[in-house]
Amino acid sequence: MVLAALYALGMLNYWVPTLRFTAPLANALTFSALQLIPFILLVFALAAGPWWARILWCILLVPLAAFAGIVGSCGALQSTAIVADGVDASFERLDVVPLPAGHLAIYRTNGGATTSFGISVRQECRLLPGLLRVRQIWGAYPAYEVRTQILAPDRIQFSSPAYGDRRPGEIVEEVDLKPMWCSAAG
Repeated sequence: MVLAALYALGMLNYWVPTLRFTAPLANALTFSALQLIPFILLVFALAAGPWWARILWCILLVPLAAFAGIVGSCGALQSTAIVADGVDASFERLDVVPLPAGHLAIYRTNGGATTSFGISVRQECRLLPGLLRVRQIWGAYPAYEVRTQILAPDRIQFSSPAYGDRRPGEIVEEVDLKPMWCSAAG
């Protein structure tokens, strides 16, 4: 039960980021390791209980383990690319804007040949050494770049120019920042 909860929380944190490591390689390796949990659960399920319970657990866990195998392999491939290149090309940090508590980190997303570039802006602050608390505050897709303007300590304006014929108009939005508790200003 604890492993299932850990897996669910880890996947939720992947899709709705709350905690991230400062090193992209640590994020990729942690995600890949997380994908081992469905296999561990499957082994536990096959090792105990009556035959009908084992069959039921197989019906539930085999598809999850197959999904985990695929995304875990992708995470492992991403890890090797990060080691080879020194950066995470799928989530490239473009800029950092200091804030009174933490900073805004601006990233360009790149899902590969079948997707367009995108922009993701996160409010980040150090929770512990090497660990960030993050909050997604703005994004644009498709987009290649963004300009930021601090209007007030808690209000930021983002503008992203047109992106060819995929998005012919400029996006301009203002966002109010919510307070974020940090253990340190970085």
